[in-house]
Amino acid sequence: MELSEEFITASQAAKLTGYNPDYFSSLIRDGKVRGKKMGKSWITTRKEVERFLKNIKKTPRSTWSSHIGLNLKSVIVAFCVAVLLSIACYSVYAAVYNTAWNQVAAVASISTTTASQFQP
Repeated sequence: MELSEEFITASQAAKLTGYNPDYFSSLIRDGKVRGKKMGKSWITTRKEVERFLKNIKKTPRSTWSSHIGLNLKSVIVAFCVAVLLSIACYSVYAAVYNTAWNQVAAVASISTTTASQFQP
């Protein structure tokens, strides 16, 4: 940063860019925007803010889905798989339940038949 450049605080730079002042200060701390700390304030130049804005527009914005590799197609596929698995599990449950219920009913009918045979 040259002495002839106009210095602005991180808060002023944040107003120019629409960013939060704390976030803009962290950009300076992290070296993404050139600047220095003077006293309690982080300072930079208008030229540096313009350079940052030009570079940020060139890089594509990432979303939460790009970080974990999700897109709409994979979310829909995962949802459909979950629905199909739920249906399959319910079908197996119903088949087992019906089989067990039929066995219980069969045993109950046998026991009532045999009990009625022994009544005087």
